[in-house]
Amino acid sequence: MRHRPALALSAILFAVLCACGGGSAKKTSPTVKTPPKILQFYAGQGVIRPGEAVTICYGVESAESVRIEPHVEDITPSLNRCIEAKPEKTTLYTLTAVGAEAQDEASFTITVDPNARPAVEAGSPSALIQFFMASATTAGKGRPITLCYGVKDAVSVALAPNLRRLEPGERECFSATFDQTTTLTLTAKSAHGVTDTEKLTIKIQ
Repeated sequence: MRHRPALALSAILFAVLCACGGGSAKKTSPTVKTPPKILQFYAGQGVIRPGEAVTICYGVESAESVRIEPHVEDITPSLNRCIEAKPEKTTLYTLTAVGAEAQDEASFTITVDPNARPAVEAGSPSALIQFFMASATTAGKGRPITLCYGVKDAVSVALAPNLRRLEPGERECFSATFDQTTTLTLTAKSAHGVTDTEKLTIKIQ
């Protein structure tokens, strides 16, 4: 008879431990998935002549799939990749990066103009400006945009509107924000007085 209380107590403790999971169970936190982000989406030229090709570059992170509309070619997620397009008319290109639970979009327009300045080969005496491009030519108000340019054989470089002072260089980049749609004009001058200009429009939605 003396052993029965001990047995009863053991049974009660066993039941309590089972109900509480033995005190050893750990709660697992739900996995937080990083939404996809477009790092860059731009073209080598904003204005081309009919029949000319243009280079389109993009970069994304945390994306499961990407696509460009209108379709240029099948693409895959990459931090930095460029493809070639040949639009027959002025075209709005949109990059969509798709993740598990969200997506990101960016757009820019390639203008096809018969009166546009013919493309010049890098290294040509008239090609002081090697490139002038933006990480996105369509963005929301106040969203930072990276602007990059490269010049060769130029002694001065200026930007209008005057966002900041620029220095000649083969690859220079800086960040800027815009409150309204703005057309930027980059001007490079050589020591002999040769002038080269490029225009780039940033559209604010």
